[in-house]
Amino acid sequence: MESGERLKQKVLQEKRLAHRLGWAQARLEAAERERIWAIASAHAQGLSMRKIAATTTLSSSRVHQLLHAEEAGQIPEWLNSLSPDECPVKMSAVDSNQPMLSVWQQSLADEVTLMHQCIEWLEQSPPT
Repeated sequence: MESGERLKQKVLQEKRLAHRLGWAQARLEAAERERIWAIASAHAQGLSMRKIAATTTLSSSRVHQLLHAEEAGQIPEWLNSLSPDECPVKMSAVDSNQPMLSVWQQSLADEVTLMHQCIEWLEQSPPT
């Protein structure tokens, strides 16, 4: 009996580890894509490859490779179109040192908080 329970625990542990690795891989891919988009956006706005390389601690040739990667061409248009003038941070009437977020900024902040809570829950909860 104990060996059966032990095997069940081992399988459950392997599933948890595989699940965790899957989440880590997904986050890594998203971060890599975001970095490429940030590099492409900075270059499109006039920052030289050398300055981008220095800022990102990448070589100029690696920055060049990333700018010509498929992901660099898939940058969402809205990501480049945002500017401080389009989404100003309003100051609270109560406390002029506290910024008041616009509706979409607050919605995005709430969504990020919820996503973090979901990730924490998934990492703590055993898969069924």
